Amino acid sequence: MWPFILLGVAVAVVIGFLFVLIMRYLTSVMVWVMLIGTSVGFALLGYLFYSEAKAAESPEFSTDKLFINKDDISLYKNLAYVLWGVSVVSFIFIFLCLRRVRLSIAILKASSEFVKDTPTSLLVAPVMFFVLMLVSILWIIGFIYIWSCGDIQKSRSLLPIGTIEWNSTTKFSFYMIIIFVYWSTLFLFAISYFILASSTCLWYFSNENRDNKSIVSISVSRALFNHIGSIAFGAFVITLFLPIRWFMDWLTEKLNEISDRTDFLVRCCSCCVDCFERFVRYLTNHSYIHIAMTGDSFIDGCQESFFLMIRNIIRFGTIQGLGDFFVLLGSVFISAFTTYIGYKIIMSFDE
Repeated sequence: MWPFILLGVAVAVVIGFLFVLIMRYLTSVMVWVMLIGTSVGFALLGYLFYSEAKAAESPEFSTDKLFINKDDISLYKNLAYVLWGVSVVSFIFIFLCLRRVRLSIAILKASSEFVKDTPTSLLVAPVMFFVLMLVSILWIIGFIYIWSCGDIQKSRSLLPIGTIEWNSTTKFSFYMIIIFVYWSTLFLFAISYFILASSTCLWYFSNENRDNKSIVSISVSRALFNHIGSIAFGAFVITLFLPIRWFMDWLTEKLNEISDRTDFLVRCCSCCVDCFERFVRYLTNHSYIHIAMTGDSFIDGCQESFFLMIRNIIRFGTIQGLGDFFVLLGSVFISAFTTYIGYKIIMSFDE
């Protein structure tokens, strides 16, 4: 079983490099096809709804040949008008954002060039994964020790397993270790994010004589010896939302015991907290990039990143949207071809 798993990983890595190569030469074509194809797709979908509605109005209407009833004709027409409006707005948006789309294409091409010049950056994620697994094993052992630090009581069921009752100190220790595990996980993710951001900055602003093989090692040194405090503080800021979510869950449970009408209000508050946490995560990631570029502190990085995003909100939105699309496209591309090739290899061994 393990040889097939390792072979699948190797195939995925090769296909990933192939996708990067495709992005390097066909990024502009893929972006323009995606944007124009989306607008044309909305228009064609609107035409489909409108044609179905017009066909339903004809005297030769037959429910066996169409997908709608006569009662849905106005609904289908309104959907067609909405889709045509979305298509027109998207075409106008593409026309007004030509420079920003070209900038996004240039950034995507630069990302593929970075992966080609610094292949060691691909090792950051798997190395951090193994480090996280080792840390998780240590935390599991700690969980077991704290779990067993209670009074053993006889089980009330028929199972020959006792129960453990905790005092307030043990409960507090258990919650604190959960918070610390959450922070350490975020800290490791933040280190990997900073290493990649620093490697990208060193690659982009370096001269042609720099050895690209040493960029990742320099970034690791910067993360562990120069900016580890900023990275740890950024992870701590996000960790503060964990007890807030616990408090909101506790408040929801208590208020539901009093009245069901307060459930909607508490859920709205929880949604606001969740949205604010997502914003803080997004701002923290951009702060790491700013720290990697300038060497500033975490607070200064957050401040500069926030005002930079406010001044260039359309550019950030366009680049983020296209970047998310290519991440999704790459995930589908690599997963599909890896699954297909792995299936063929397994079937060939069975034969």
